[in-house]
Amino acid sequence: MIDINERMIIKALEKAINIINNSFSEKGPYSCSNILYKNGKIEENLLIDINNSLYYDSCHDFTEVCMCLEGTMALEIKGEIVKLNEGHYYIILPGLTHCEIPIKNRDYTALWLGTYMSKARLHLSGIRNGDFYISDLLFLTQSHIYSMILDNMLKESSYEGPLYHILVKTYLLQMYIKLFKQISERKSIDKGYESWRDSIVFQIRSLIMKNGAGNIKVRDISREMCMSKNYINNIFKAKTGMTITQYMENQRIVRAKQLLANSDMSINEISRQLGYYDRYHFTKAFKKATGYTPGSYRKQNAERTKEFSRVEG
Repeated sequence: MIDINERMIIKALEKAINIINNSFSEKGPYSCSNILYKNGKIEENLLIDINNSLYYDSCHDFTEVCMCLEGTMALEIKGEIVKLNEGHYYIILPGLTHCEIPIKNRDYTALWLGTYMSKARLHLSGIRNGDFYISDLLFLTQSHIYSMILDNMLKESSYEGPLYHILVKTYLLQMYIKLFKQISERKSIDKGYESWRDSIVFQIRSLIMKNGAGNIKVRDISREMCMSKNYINNIFKAKTGMTITQYMENQRIVRAKQLLANSDMSINEISRQLGYYDRYHFTKAFKKATGYTPGSYRKQNAERTKEFSRVEG
């Protein structure tokens, strides 16, 4: 059974397909052809509050496509503001800092697509009756197909050869149709998690594992996942009973125990590897968590191992 969030996204994809299908005679703006704000000057008479973005700054290592389905919206891309009317889209390259900017008295709906950690991710955002909203994320498998289509779009957009805008729209139409079919048929929707919130927790844990608990901060995870710090913290705590910071600290202590027991690294080296400011802060955190200093824990573990070996022998 398709839930409410999926119905919303299916309806949005259907609208996107119809918009593109009906617009092949027009040029769809791709990147900075519609800049409103550059070098501190607003280029069009729209009431844009650049100091009060409705969304948070995002910066991640995957490509995203944002398409305006209804109304008028604006994106801030690396200090430039780009206006998108209904049917306009923008391809956001990896590493570009971006956010949604409010336009006074303008409601809109935007469809977002990106590929991340072997999954495609879709969500809606916009302003409705003056209030900003964002839908739950919907994750799909087969992201390599969408990544390949996105790569083709980028190649054509950078080349800008004859009728390139038609090719770009063709790829975009192909991608939305595939997404529409995949969700409608529900053959490949990721059912490995109890809910989409479980997949958020899984991604957070994966990022912490990939980077090391001492080498990543909550704000880094927030930017990578395109969600606010409070939002992901609330989801994580509801599912695990602890904040992301508490979880990372627990992981650091677990790793510290492993290194103290199974390596010849000095306590200073371990504290640096785990991202502590210095040995003092590492010792304080370790004792708070275990009741032992790192030195006494290592000594006790060595004595325990020696005693176990003697008994076994």
